[in-house]
Amino acid sequence: MPDTRDVANLGPEEVSPLLFEMLQYWQSKRYGRAMPTRADIDPADIVSLLPHIGILDVVGPRLRCSLLGTRINEAFGSDHTGKHLDEVLSGERLEYFDGIYQRVVATGRPLYVENAYPVPDDTRVKVQRLLLPLSNDGSTVNKLLLVMDFGAQRRRTGIDCDSGKVEVTDPARYVDPQE
Repeated sequence: MPDTRDVANLGPEEVSPLLFEMLQYWQSKRYGRAMPTRADIDPADIVSLLPHIGILDVVGPRLRCSLLGTRINEAFGSDHTGKHLDEVLSGERLEYFDGIYQRVVATGRPLYVENAYPVPDDTRVKVQRLLLPLSNDGSTVNKLLLVMDFGAQRRRTGIDCDSGKVEVTDPARYVDPQE
């Protein structure tokens, strides 16, 4: 599990414009709450981001992919909509990704992660991912809004894209929504 560190603001110089736009949108939908509800997120407001967005349902201790955008499905090589994370991933990859997703569920705080990602043609691409909590009651996270940018260019550190493992060279960082 990578180290985490708090950041007061995740700026456009640190992440791809796609992630920055989604973070700004998510923050605008909080309306003074810790996090927005799923109903606050209107796809018509973020049409250009939809291919890069996923929604994960919290189902007890498991996470289920209730929606995955076309760009995410292309990168995965198949559509995992309706499947639980543990039906799609296994071993170290499951442990790593379930761990970071569950941190967002437990803390109710957005999390930024940058890593190398294997794609179906056996190459690795740079991925920036932003995990944003959603809650029906304002405190219990019941969904995660995921936005992924495959091949993102704006980053502060390099990524080993030739490694056979998920290599995190820029640690996962919490995004402080209290601006």
